[in-house]
Parts: sequence; structure tokens; C-alpha cells
Amino acid sequence: MQPLLSFLFLVLMMTSTRPGYAAEAKWTLPPLEQSKAYQDFKMRPDTEQSKLLYLIDRFQDSGVQVGYNSVFFDAPLAARFARWFLLRFYRGETVDQWLVKWCYRSVPSGDLIWCKFPDGTQKLSMPVLMGELEALNQTLKKV
Repeated sequence: MQPLLSFLFLVLMMTSTRPGYAAEAKWTLPPLEQSKAYQDFKMRPDTEQSKLLYLIDRFQDSGVQVGYNSVFFDAPLAARFARWFLLRFYRGETVDQWLVKWCYRSVPSGDLIWCKFPDGTQKLSMPVLMGELEALNQTLKKV
């Protein structure tokens, strides 16, 4: 059950394209500052765990599908499991540590975790999540 849940957090996805797929996605998320995920984040303390919750929320209604062990799951389902998994297993790691541990490769097989965007492109989870985290951190610096 733990591997399935870790995948679900991985709902939040990728940047290196899978061989044979388009290199650049045409689909993008709405502006960060206008997102419900960011508005909810601003209501919580600025902690590492809050940032992880932001990432889950940011992709929850995105239309992204998460590929975990060759099975694709819709973002809302993945987000529900990811939130539960985070709240159950988070032990004070940094966002970077958590993403590397749970959002790059599936457990126990070690397969890469992919996302399929609404435009059909597929990317690895880690760079997408790290990019969205960087965008959040840059926004926080401005505020």
C-alpha cells in the first residue's frame, strides 16, 4: 500500500521527456499567484510540509495523470492519496529530500514516475515538481 501512496504524491510531475515524446509541453498551469493552491498556502505557516501540501494542491485539479509502475492515475485521486501519505509519513524532511525519496522512482520497483499532461506530453515527475517549488520560492521572495 505504501508504494501506491508514494506514487500518488507523485501526481505532481515531470520535465525530462520520455524518449519518443514531444520535448516541450504546450500545456501549462495557471499563474501561481492566482491559484487556489497558493491562496491556501498563504493561510498556513511557511514550512517545508506546507510547501509539499502546496505542490499536491497545485496539481490536484490540473488534468495531469500520474504514471506509476505503468498505470496512469488521475490527479484528484493521486492528490487524495498523496495528502494522506504525506500526513502519515512526513518526518521533518526538507521538500528536496521528500521529493527525491518519494517522487522520482516508484517503490519497490524503482521505475521512473511519469506524468501525462492534458496535451498528451509526458515528463518525469522530479523536474516538474522542482520547477514548481522554485516558482513558489521565487514568489515568496517577492512578498
